[in-house]
Amino acid sequence: MFRPLSFLLSLGCVLLPPLSAGAQQPPGQQPPSAASFAPPDDGKDPLPAAPGDYVLDNTGFFPVESAGELKRELADFQNITGVKLYVAIFTYLLDESADARARRCLETWLKPGEAGVVMAHDKGSGRLSFAGSTDPRLPRAADLVRAFGQADAALKALPAGAPTHERLGASARRLMEVLREWKTTGAVAGASSGSPADGSGVAKAPESAPAAGAEAAASGVSGIPLDKRPDVFLLDEAGVFSGSAASALEDRLAAFHRENDVDLFVVTMIYPPEVAGGFPADALREVWLGERPGGVIIYDRSRPKDLAIAGAAPGGPWITPLRLESIHRDARAAAASEGGESPSAGILAAVDVVMEKYLAEGVPVRDAAKRVAPSFPPGVLPLVALAFCVGAAGLYFFHRWQEAADRRRAAVRLLPDVEVPRRLGAQHGGGVVVEIRAK
Repeated sequence: MFRPLSFLLSLGCVLLPPLSAGAQQPPGQQPPSAASFAPPDDGKDPLPAAPGDYVLDNTGFFPVESAGELKRELADFQNITGVKLYVAIFTYLLDESADARARRCLETWLKPGEAGVVMAHDKGSGRLSFAGSTDPRLPRAADLVRAFGQADAALKALPAGAPTHERLGASARRLMEVLREWKTTGAVAGASSGSPADGSGVAKAPESAPAAGAEAAASGVSGIPLDKRPDVFLLDEAGVFSGSAASALEDRLAAFHRENDVDLFVVTMIYPPEVAGGFPADALREVWLGERPGGVIIYDRSRPKDLAIAGAAPGGPWITPLRLESIHRDARAAAASEGGESPSAGILAAVDVVMEKYLAEGVPVRDAAKRVAPSFPPGVLPLVALAFCVGAAGLYFFHRWQEAADRRRAAVRLLPDVEVPRRLGAQHGGGVVVEIRAK
């Protein structure tokens, strides 16, 4: 016994599994071995290897029977759909958020060519986060986010006092149900038994997750107007920025608008809403910008590496659509390079690129066009058009009057011929034609 015991003590992180019902190990917990840890990633806590039974319970939330049942369901789901669904529960995450841990597990656990989803629950914060791979065996981004929202709704549908393992199990089962339906029908239903009471099918954040920042909201779309232009330029629903950082970015965006008459909106979302045409970047651009120059930058917490940027195509002179796409591609590359584990740094890098290019390439083109063809204040052009019509009508009638006067002046009037007998003795005399007598 001394050799294995000294080996375990030297590792310092391995516990003997329970050998009987009376063991001190929490029920249902299977502690990882030393070989199950991956090397640290950038100073973060080392990740455990992918659980072969799809459940990683570092907290002992799941009783043995409940854990075994869920593991069988997850294995059957993988056999049927080809999608791996991992349920990972962590005790306390001190150096990264549940969102970052879910993404890191997804990138580490999935091998090339595999499709999967990770549900990461942080016991300390109570947050449940989802991360999914981009793969044809999974729905497109918008539908996958909707599926995540329905899984959260199933968790919320249980009573507040329900055990954590029941809540997480309900969320995982609902997600499997939605993905199986998608495999059959090709669509993710908008409403479910656990959906919001209004039947809108919009994904909601779990009740167990606290607000991530001062501006985070319980609803995935509560703070983001889809039908009107917002009063601010930063809408940080996902709580990416701290209070001071959010204020600084809002002031910067407002100053950019005030000094250059160009709008740039930055939006962070927990669960993007469903809009016509897919991802809401283009839809928000049309509603918020209209014919004004500017852009909309959207960060989706469930897809942190897919920063969406939509630029305006105003009626007046501005950057060409092809050049806009190139600028936005450079901004996304800068965000990917600077973001890493800090989404705020990536968003700020994208903002820097977009502002610089809009200011250097778009504003000069617009200002030059204004100098060549100055614009008129609203309401002046109709008055000018009316005055032109009145003047044209006056000239027409004056011309017609002149033509009539010319015809009158050209008319020749002749006196009638009068036969008058010649007066005797007068060479040029004649009879009296007109005689006037005065009294």
